[in-house]
Amino acid sequence: MSLIKCCECGNQVSDRAAVCPHCGFPIANISSNSEGTNGTVRIKLEPTPKVISQKVTISGCGASWRGTTGQVAEFCIHKAGQIRILYHSTLSVGDGECTATVSPTSSNIFVVRPRPVFARLRTKLDIQRVDIIT
Repeated sequence: MSLIKCCECGNQVSDRAAVCPHCGFPIANISSNSEGTNGTVRIKLEPTPKVISQKVTISGCGASWRGTTGQVAEFCIHKAGQIRILYHSTLSVGDGECTATVSPTSSNIFVVRPRPVFARLRTKLDIQRVDIIT
């Protein structure tokens, strides 16, 4: 037996529970999936070179997340589709954005790596699907 995160309310739940005791979300079908395929999306948001921190917004597939670079975004999705990652502008670097296709039945672990494009004062974001976040 192990504890997993409920995709609906975020509380810790036994992987053997039929439903979350906190919100009633069905757990049985989630815990039967393999690791990383329970609807959870994890994205490591690397900082832009020479920039201390930038605000980040992630949206799509019914999910929304806000934070800063240097964090690992973690949220749940219930349907497949596109998510949009936006690095907000700072005084020295402009906005940057990228998209990724996610599905509640596949591995959704990504790393976002920014590259400043100085001629256009924008940040180019490269997103890559990975097996594990280090």
